[in-house]
Amino acid sequence: DRNKSIQLGKWFIDTGIIKMILYNDTAVQTAVNEYAKSVGKPGVMKYWAGHDTHFHVRISDEYVQPESLGCPR
Repeated sequence: DRNKSIQLGKWFIDTGIIKMILYNDTAVQTAVNEYAKSVGKPGVMKYWAGHDTHFHVRISDEYVQPESLGCPR
C-alpha cells in the first residue's frame, strides 16, 4: 500500500537518526524525500536493487550499538 509506505517512511524520518532508506517505489521515494527536506531532518530514500517489497533502514553511525556491528552496512 503506497500511502502506508509513505507514512512509514515519514515516521522513520521523524526519528532524526536515519541515514538512508532503501525502497524502490519512486512515488514513495519522492514523497518521503520531500518530507525529510521540508522538516529539516536527515535521511534519504533511494533505489536499491531487490527492494521492491520491503524497506531497509540505515541508522546514522552515532546511534549504531556495538553489538549490532556484525551486520554489514
